[in-house]
Amino acid sequence: MAERGPRWRFARMIPAQINEDPVQGEFFTSASDLPERLVRESIQNSLDAAREVETEDGLENEQVRVRFAFSGEEHALDTASAAPYVRGLRRHFEAVTDEEARQLEASSAANDPHDQSVREAEAVYRGASRFEQPLTYLLVEDFGTRGLSGDIRANGAREQNNNFWGFFRQIGIPTKGQDAAGSWGLGKWVFPDASEINSYLAVTRREGEVVSYMMGLATLKTHTLDGGKYPAYGHFAAGDDADDTEWLQMPVSSREDWQFVREAMADFQLERGEESGLSVIIPWPNEELKPSTIARAVITQYFLPIILGVLEVEITHPGEDPRVINEQTIMTEIGRMDERDGEAEETRGSMRAIVDMADWAYEQDDDAGHLEIDVPTRGGGGWPSNADEAQLEDLRERYNRGERLAFILRVPVQHKSASRPETSFCCLYIEKDESLARGHDYYVRGNLQIPGIDTILSHKARSLLLVNEKSGLGHLLRDAENPAHTDWGPTRDRVKQNWRSPGGPIEQVRLAPRRILQSLVDRPVVLDKDMLADLFPADIQAASLQEATSERRGDGDSTSKPVREVSPNSQPSMTRLESTKSGFRISGNKAFTLTLEGARLKVRTAYALARGGNSKAFSQYQRGRTDGSPDFLLGKDVTLALDGCQTEKVDGNEFEIVVESDDFSVSVNGFDETRDVLVVVNPIGEDRAGVEGGDD
Repeated sequence: MAERGPRWRFARMIPAQINEDPVQGEFFTSASDLPERLVRESIQNSLDAAREVETEDGLENEQVRVRFAFSGEEHALDTASAAPYVRGLRRHFEAVTDEEARQLEASSAANDPHDQSVREAEAVYRGASRFEQPLTYLLVEDFGTRGLSGDIRANGAREQNNNFWGFFRQIGIPTKGQDAAGSWGLGKWVFPDASEINSYLAVTRREGEVVSYMMGLATLKTHTLDGGKYPAYGHFAAGDDADDTEWLQMPVSSREDWQFVREAMADFQLERGEESGLSVIIPWPNEELKPSTIARAVITQYFLPIILGVLEVEITHPGEDPRVINEQTIMTEIGRMDERDGEAEETRGSMRAIVDMADWAYEQDDDAGHLEIDVPTRGGGGWPSNADEAQLEDLRERYNRGERLAFILRVPVQHKSASRPETSFCCLYIEKDESLARGHDYYVRGNLQIPGIDTILSHKARSLLLVNEKSGLGHLLRDAENPAHTDWGPTRDRVKQNWRSPGGPIEQVRLAPRRILQSLVDRPVVLDKDMLADLFPADIQAASLQEATSERRGDGDSTSKPVREVSPNSQPSMTRLESTKSGFRISGNKAFTLTLEGARLKVRTAYALARGGNSKAFSQYQRGRTDGSPDFLLGKDVTLALDGCQTEKVDGNEFEIVVESDDFSVSVNGFDETRDVLVVVNPIGEDRAGVEGGDD
């Protein structure tokens, strides 16, 4: 019989139940972008739940205020005060610890600090030790929102628009309407991922109600305890005598247990009071989460709703001055950010510039301030065929003078339920900036910035593309987003299920800044001397690798790199390989006549050796990795930036990609700039030797 009173509970598994370890957020081993993910998902959920207010112009969303409050050591709960909130959880966590220890002991990789199983075990051990320490926490509260609406007793296979069910009782099943920013049903996983015990507590008060509800979710691993097997998921819930096979987790209600809920709100210093909204308590937050990292993520990802007055964010910590980020203070808060590398989009100067551009963009009148054109297409050579050439020349002059340009792009999209395409619109703003080391582009759907798209790196320019989330194009791009909302891809299942010919409009929108810039930049046609890769070579007259590397080292004219030539009767190269300052870039070759969509490529890299061929260089890399001291690790020391493709596998010095667009590119940077890099690119499934290129 279950114990009475609020507690953590895991329902014992039946024999036929599937065993599952959660993989939604690589739990126990948070990636370095945890602050960005926490901010992106939590604020997105709050904006989706904005409360509506009556105005002279009709219903409008109330401003949303989100509060990130760190307890620090000063406001941490001692073990006695924390006991009611971890009751029943520790023994399950320790069972997971025991499982990890047994698996690690049997593993051949027990001494490899880079092995995933070792990293997971270390994280679990660290989490288990927290139960002996004062409970520090991070509080994420929103105001001006509706709270977790919906029937608290419902647990059907699908509970559309039931946000309470969506937050506590489902995995990966969307509950929001098509106009919402979030769509995967996975955003809440950032909360357990942010906790060193992979758990969170939440208190919600719903609009129009006088009762508050408290519940929690733990995301561990399948484990055994006292002879029984338990699932990864457990809940902090009201006490219940029901057997595990009949039990439904129910929240602690202020109506039935007013004292417990009141004391919890006081212990964790909630500002909720009687206002509707959601308060999430993250116990023992990951050390990556700091006021400075939260503030940076807020500014870089949500500058648009902030300057529009839609969003205000407060960040507090007992040992620091509070930060309030709104339309009046955002420029000041940008000045408090830690500075980044000069090429990054998140430098102080870059953020000030994009905020200023966004301010300017919203001052432009749609009729007088924007040029309306068809979205550029691949076949159109960059500039829409319906645009006036004289108009283009005028735009070139204005662009080269440093003026900002504003466009409304017409984009045809067709839902499968529609008999014909509809014309959607998005807005694009472009300005030249010679101070940039590389181009910076920003894509925003509704209030949500999509940070993983980089298409104008070769231009010294800045662009801002805005998509109305309630438009047909907004709905298409929402379906095309990955769960992290960092990119748009045409091959995702929901896109194929809902839209006709989705690849065209997705590609056109993603590449619109690049194609328009290519038309605006007035430069002579020159021979591309960085064409270093042919994946389908025929009669190729190729310069040697030694000639290429000698030029990079200064032996001869560095501006005259060898060019691979293809005979007139051969198929042009599928890809291009270009040098960058600290790496290389692989992209689609426009001269290649077949579509690249769906192609799979494998890329291998290694530092070249002064003596010895390519095989020796790759063998030496593997020896270094076996010894625990590799020259570099992709994804850690060396970064990958993807555009128009998806990574399937990243392992040491090699990675695989699936091409989603003919204009795809992969930028790989972070190598030692004093050393040459070998690059081998092979189409997967093809028996070809690949092409080696180098970079200094």
